[in-house]
Amino acid sequence: DTLAAKVGFKDFPSLMKEIENISGQRTENMRNQMISQQVIKRLLAENPFEVPEFAYKLEAQQIAGKHTEAEFQALSVEERDMYLAQAKDNVRLSFILDTLAEVEPETCFNDMEVVNIIKNKVHQAGQNPDQFIAESSKNGKLSGMMLRVKSDAALQWIVSKCKIVD
Repeated sequence: DTLAAKVGFKDFPSLMKEIENISGQRTENMRNQMISQQVIKRLLAENPFEVPEFAYKLEAQQIAGKHTEAEFQALSVEERDMYLAQAKDNVRLSFILDTLAEVEPETCFNDMEVVNIIKNKVHQAGQNPDQFIAESSKNGKLSGMMLRVKSDAALQWIVSKCKIVD
């Protein structure tokens, strides 16, 4: 009970219950991530199309954490190829999910709805939503976040329609 009191719980059983809840949530999150990754692999495999290099080159630089073309070119050939392949898949997946989001009513959100979703997540994280949105808009990251919310909604819709076999 002393340990429980030190970390803010009234007794040891309540501490153990909280640990079990957290563990269960993490297990569920990991399971959902694994399912989503399998769905993504399948979407990419079943929807092969070429993406022009200009459409994914900047994405590769961002994944690599390189801000300029020169910094990106300074990487080894193997590293560049790995980042380019990942970026190409990201862009292909984005096109696939964007197409779905345009035609499936359950995944269609207008910009205001998307901004409100972002604001709610920011508020839950303990930050000022309006300030976050203003800063993100100013630095150009808001549009990317909005696309991510729409893509995530489309992916979650696909996952919800899948027959999961353990």
